[in-house]
Amino acid sequence: MILLNRPAAAVSVAILSVLLSGCGAGAPPGSTKVSGNVTWQGAPLESGVITFRGTGAEGSAGAPIVKGQYSTECLPGSKRVEITANRTSSDKKDNLGMPLVEQYVPENYNTKSELTKEVKAGATNVFDFDLK
Repeated sequence: MILLNRPAAAVSVAILSVLLSGCGAGAPPGSTKVSGNVTWQGAPLESGVITFRGTGAEGSAGAPIVKGQYSTECLPGSKRVEITANRTSSDKKDNLGMPLVEQYVPENYNTKSELTKEVKAGATNVFDFDLK
């Protein structure tokens, strides 16, 4: 679990927004649609980010997860999938007394992801993830 104070969380979100800005409508030629659902402990993941990282030269693409659903476009190929989600801690505070923001999805779904998918050109690429 990663804990951040509010300014650090805001900077992280801003950087992530810039990194993901190339996805979707501005996707590279040859991209294909990828969509699906993400659940956390049996319920739709309220909000988060999903990233499909290319294992070769095909690059990465990502999308926000909203009420358990995501949709983006990425180039075909083998992808490592990373899923992140933050929440405000109810009991941990920074040195100013502000609640800390914590990454609560385990690292085996993000920084040390064990999730992989094969995105196929011209196919229906619907990938659901049930995180526990």
